[in-house]
Amino acid sequence: MSHVEYALRALLMLEKKTDGLTDRYITLSARRGQHKTKLHVTTAKECSACVSQGKDYLYKTQYSFFDLSVDENGLWAIYADNDERSSLLVSKLNADDLTIEKTWTVPVIHAEYGNGFIACGLLYLIKDVVSTTTTIDYAYDLYTKQRRNASLSFNNPYHMNTMVAFNHVERQIYSWDRGHLLTYPLLLEPLN
Repeated sequence: MSHVEYALRALLMLEKKTDGLTDRYITLSARRGQHKTKLHVTTAKECSACVSQGKDYLYKTQYSFFDLSVDENGLWAIYADNDERSSLLVSKLNADDLTIEKTWTVPVIHAEYGNGFIACGLLYLIKDVVSTTTTIDYAYDLYTKQRRNASLSFNNPYHMNTMVAFNHVERQIYSWDRGHLLTYPLLLEPLN
C-alpha cells in the first residue's frame, strides 16, 4: 500500500435529527481528491460511549472532544470515554474509509493535560498550553502498552496553543498558538 499523506483541514461535530434521535458525526475534510468523509460515532462500537457533548472535554482547554493525529503508522483519533475519567481512548483509523481498526485504553487523567499528539506510535501529552513554558511529561507506547519516561520542555509563546500535531514527513511538530503557526523541529532517537 502506498503512503498517503492527509492534510486534515477540519474536524466538526454535526448533529442530525432523524426520527427523534440525534446522530453525531465527525466530519473530516481531507485533501485526497475532493472527498469529504463522515465517521458515524454513535454506531461505531468503540465510540459509543465517547464524550461528544456537554462540558466533559478531552483536554482542560475545553475546546476539543476529539483530537486527530497522523504519524508514519497511520491516522489516529484521541478521545475521552464518557464513563471513565481516569483514562482516554486512542483509536487507529483506516485511512481509506475511517473505520476503527483498533482501540487502546490509556491510563491517564486526560483533563489534566492541555493537548496531545501521536508520533512513532507513542501518545504524547502536553501539560499546559496557556503557560509560556510547560512540559511534555506523558508518553505512552501504544504497541507495547507501556508508559515511557518523558520530560521535554515545550513553549507556548502566545499563551493559547489550541492545535498541536506531529508531521512525520518533516519530523517536526506544528502548532497553532493564538493565530500563529509554529514549528518545533525534532531529533528522534530509537527507544532502548
